Amino acid sequence: MALSLARFRRSFVVLSLLLVGVLALAMAPAAISADDDADGKQFEPITLSEDMFMDMDLESLADEFDPITLMLIAMQLENLGEFDTSFDKDSFMEVDSLDEVDDHLDGAFLVPEDMPSQFTGADAHYGIGDAGYATVTINVAAARAVTQLLDLPPDWLPSPSEADSVTMTLDVPASGIAGWESGSDKLMIGQIGTPELDIPDSVDLDLLGDAIVDDPRMPDELATQLRAIDNWDETIPVPVPDGADYEDLMIDGNAGFSLSMDDEGGMVVWEADGTMYVVAGNLAIEELIEIAESMQ
Repeated sequence: MALSLARFRRSFVVLSLLLVGVLALAMAPAAISADDDADGKQFEPITLSEDMFMDMDLESLADEFDPITLMLIAMQLENLGEFDTSFDKDSFMEVDSLDEVDDHLDGAFLVPEDMPSQFTGADAHYGIGDAGYATVTINVAAARAVTQLLDLPPDWLPSPSEADSVTMTLDVPASGIAGWESGSDKLMIGQIGTPELDIPDSVDLDLLGDAIVDDPRMPDELATQLRAIDNWDETIPVPVPDGADYEDLMIDGNAGFSLSMDDEGGMVVWEADGTMYVVAGNLAIEELIEIAESMQ
């Protein structure tokens, strides 16, 4: 069965967003460049369960704020800031060959040395993602007002007398993906260079993060896991669905992890020399690890 363009593009976008999301979490709160030594990186699983959020009493949360406060929050949110990005639906496209993916990544796209036999001659699709950026410009006065109305410390931002706005920019390198489908078996590999997140020195995300984690409205289970991370500059939080099996591992001497769900396959993710790699599919996790270890 051929892997349709629509399904392939959707899978490609999901994988790309996963990679960008994981890396963006890794880079908060400080800017990290692709030249930084990645050997010290470590992954930390953060288990997210449905019960964790079902236990939140949303009615009680709403009752904490009187109607006037809620109206003021809504008014400030309208002026909170602007989002801009170079990405659009054409930033991710299907190409005809693995060579095109490799050329897009300047000859650095890794492929398995030994492809599982069922994928020999199987339908294959390839995709590339353009490099680009995303910026968030925050209206300082509005953001401080909303933060204060939510009973959080506003000083994570500069005072309005020092700056009208602050802009945070995420520069995302090019990415590539290859996918194969043989009967019910599916395999996908992808990689993306380490994005660079630029946060002005006047923005103190440590202060805001600590306040949110310590806020009594935060689910206790989630807050406990986040507090256990003592070095955000060197730790990559990995959201793990409840019921998934997570395991730290090393791929060719580089830190990574595997994530699998019963009967749904899984993925292997690792970071090496400023690039994040993913091998995913509905194969046994042991087979996905073997594929990852053979990539060159």
